[in-house]
Amino acid sequence: MKGVHFCICEDSREYGEKVSKFIKSHYRDVFVDIYDDETITLREVYDVYILDVELKTKSGFELAEEIHLKYPNAIIIYLTSHEELARKGYLYYGAGFVSKAYFEEEFKLVLDKIMTGIITEKLYIPITHNRITKVLCLLDVYYITTEGHYIVLKTKDNEYRKRISMKKFLETYPINYFYENCRGECVNLHYIKSFNSKGVQMCNGHWLQISKKKRKPLEERYNEYFLKKL
Repeated sequence: MKGVHFCICEDSREYGEKVSKFIKSHYRDVFVDIYDDETITLREVYDVYILDVELKTKSGFELAEEIHLKYPNAIIIYLTSHEELARKGYLYYGAGFVSKAYFEEEFKLVLDKIMTGIITEKLYIPITHNRITKVLCLLDVYYITTEGHYIVLKTKDNEYRKRISMKKFLETYPINYFYENCRGECVNLHYIKSFNSKGVQMCNGHWLQISKKKRKPLEERYNEYFLKKL
């Protein structure tokens, strides 16, 4: 999924259009959909969710919990006229909190930081699958294994083979969210659900082994990575 995709959920369609126009006028390769809490379905995944705190049938915080449950790595920005709610917003997975009274000043600052992170993380790799050449977003890859002279990139619903060594791949795509969990295998930190004595459990329920040598460094790297994103 190329470009950066935004979902705006706003009580006022007019204000939603204002936010959409701002995004499109300041950034390239962006796609914006506008909903309210009665029309949003969560069937599609977006890079950034921009939520009005005060919606028609629920609060933006309640909607954020639903989004986070389905898409744990979702980036959420809150918009509100009530600045006193800012602290609460960060308790509900908020990456940013923007006062509507100071929209022009605050929104660009919040979005610049988020866009820099997204562009850095959304690297693409060319692959051939079923004789069709396409590009795969590496952020969508749950983990990578090796098979002979190939690496196998496993996503939620598919797997793709590419003729390249793991060493060469990591040198070519120096991505900070992949980490080696055992020899010949790298895991995407975004999709780790839990650790235990058996290994690491992914968000899709799949279990991966962790070598004894890699267990502690992997847990430390996982904690360090997500602390930096707070």
